[in-house]
Amino acid sequence: MAVFSSDSGLCFIEANESFTDYEERFAQFVEANGIEKSKQRAVFLSVVGAKTFSLLTDLLAPKRQSETPLTDILKALRDIYVPKKNVLSERYSFRARKQLNGESLAEYVAALKGLASTCEFGASLEEQLRDQLVYGICSKDLRARLLSAAYSEQLTWSKVLDTVNNFECTVSSLKAFQHAPMRTDSVIYAKPEREPPGAEERTPGKGRRDKSELTPCYRCLVKGHAASNCKYKDFQCRACDKKGHLERACRNATSKKTTSRAANKPAWERETKYISTEGGSEGEIAPRTTKRVLCRPSKAKWSADQLSRPPDSDASDELNQPTVEAELQQSETNKDYGLFALKGNSECVNPYMVMIRCNGVKVKMEVDTGAAMSIISETLYRKRFKRCKLQPC
Repeated sequence: MAVFSSDSGLCFIEANESFTDYEERFAQFVEANGIEKSKQRAVFLSVVGAKTFSLLTDLLAPKRQSETPLTDILKALRDIYVPKKNVLSERYSFRARKQLNGESLAEYVAALKGLASTCEFGASLEEQLRDQLVYGICSKDLRARLLSAAYSEQLTWSKVLDTVNNFECTVSSLKAFQHAPMRTDSVIYAKPEREPPGAEERTPGKGRRDKSELTPCYRCLVKGHAASNCKYKDFQCRACDKKGHLERACRNATSKKTTSRAANKPAWERETKYISTEGGSEGEIAPRTTKRVLCRPSKAKWSADQLSRPPDSDASDELNQPTVEAELQQSETNKDYGLFALKGNSECVNPYMVMIRCNGVKVKMEVDTGAAMSIISETLYRKRFKRCKLQPC
């Protein structure tokens, strides 16, 4: 014969569980042990605990517990431990419940079901759960998938749960793939048993070319030998009368020829300076480092702190001029830059034009990917930007 007492684990402790859960747990205990209905009240009073039993004595007075049906006993305890719910307040809590950061979709669904149990939704329970789930989930991709599915079919609560579970499984699989360590198999190198043909004939360093074979000899300007082994090391140069090199390799003769060629150049070409494009500070005059394009300067002089063009040019043609290259000429006695008369190539295609916004004004400009800066004419400056103060370039 089974013995039931409060020590059997069926004692009701308010701090550990709600009375609703305890009532359900007791019903399962009765069914599992096959307790007859006539004995259920006695079993309940035996296992409920001393504190609850004492409370029942006060609640049922002047009746005794043994004289009160089990349904009335449970109702009296339910009125104490299960306060009445405000349906409007419960529904507000249900509507305000959204998925928390780090909360899984399964946990969020369980929380919604728990809140909905006191909202008295009745027959519309699943519809209310579906709507709140779509509204409260964090994933925008999942929400878009659920909303798009509602166009093609009747989106029931069961279909929503299937979609949510499949989505969560897919996300978990992708995370597992991303964090899975890459497998690297060790590579074993085997030394060949026999040397390849001709290996014995090879000598160390045979495949390397001597530096003397790549560098010209400074005595004769011929590659393939070192200067110490040059056959012209005892020859006398006819340009400088020094021994040890030929005339074609003489440095003095080379510098004289360079000076002579520079002296024969026109004055305007000798005065040409080049803007350095590699290293140095901005605007530094340096030796030529890019392709040389010479343009003969005109007689007009324009100040370097102005953006200008020749006075006889038409401002309306500024957007149709072909792209040309020029070099700045700087006079030693004048800090002004020479303005060149440029001649464009008649066969070149029309330039690329774009509309930009400069200082709040729309200006049509030509695109030159090789230019270091963009320039405008003096006419356009005085027409659109005369309030802007010019700075030396």
